[in-house]
Amino acid sequence: MKDVIIVGAGGFGPEILQYVSEFQATSTEYNVKGFLDDDPQKLGRFILGYSVIGNTTDYTIKDNDWFIMAIGQPGTQKIVAERLRHKGARFLTIIHPKSYVADSAELGEGCIICPFCNVSSHAKLGRNVVLTCFSTAAHHSQLGDYSVLSPYSAVNGGAIIGEAVFLGTGSAVNPNKRVGNNSKIAAGSYVYRDVAENMIAMGNPAKARPILL
Repeated sequence: MKDVIIVGAGGFGPEILQYVSEFQATSTEYNVKGFLDDDPQKLGRFILGYSVIGNTTDYTIKDNDWFIMAIGQPGTQKIVAERLRHKGARFLTIIHPKSYVADSAELGEGCIICPFCNVSSHAKLGRNVVLTCFSTAAHHSQLGDYSVLSPYSAVNGGAIIGEAVFLGTGSAVNPNKRVGNNSKIAAGSYVYRDVAENMIAMGNPAKARPILL
């Protein structure tokens, strides 16, 4: 049995807990241990019956611990996941049974595939990639580590998105186009031209400008 710790006790955390609880109901493989969250005000709080047991800096990883990243912001997810990996953390890949993942697709450690998603033939997902409900990674697409697809977003055939990219709800990257590392595609936007690193692209057709840091 694997002791499951959900990292992030915000809005996405309870959603992930519901999925894992469904798996628990039909399998003895998983035992939910609780949440980790770096907000000190959440320590000790209970979420759907499970408590926030610590933060990602101070928590001591046990031999049977397995982690699920429930952080929907790619940059934050990357920082937290790499902090835990440095301490020896292992991450579960979660595929909801109501999604389709092709046998020829490749998924890195720690991916989350929510209900009604499609990961098509020869798609390649890096580590800790998140596909939320009704999102798509089409055939031969490539999604970099820590990238997040919001509901109804799509990375179409042969498109490549870099590391820690965020696609807003209802957005799409057209076939064979590229989106660079750390860039964001706004909700409802359609990418017809390549987007460089550290950009935000908005509109249809999407126009890109630098993200103001």
